[in-house]
Amino acid sequence: MKQRISFARLFLHKPKNAVLDESTSALDTVNEAHMYSEMIKDGIARLSVGHRPTLVDYHDDVISLSGNRGTWSVLTAHEYRQIIAENQANVAAAQALEATETARKLAEKAEAARNGQKPE
Repeated sequence: MKQRISFARLFLHKPKNAVLDESTSALDTVNEAHMYSEMIKDGIARLSVGHRPTLVDYHDDVISLSGNRGTWSVLTAHEYRQIIAENQANVAAAQALEATETARKLAEKAEAARNGQKPE
């Protein structure tokens, strides 16, 4: 409720700039899209802090914090999406490799049990 009241104030005053800290975390993505679309329509420049990956859809640039000695970089939204997609693909590949290795080990243990050998 507090977030919706804050957005109501924002749209009432229509500032040139808005700093939004986790402003849509309690909203669903449909309402988030509506709020950001209205800000864009009203010409309100946005600086958002948040963890939702959907926020990138409403910004041109992303400041990416690495958590590594306070390093950061400025990326276009397109570059950021590419990095996220690459990271997701790498995670999926690693999970598939791990699943394959687990399946191999289980098959070896099952084979050993069928042959009366003590599993390792």
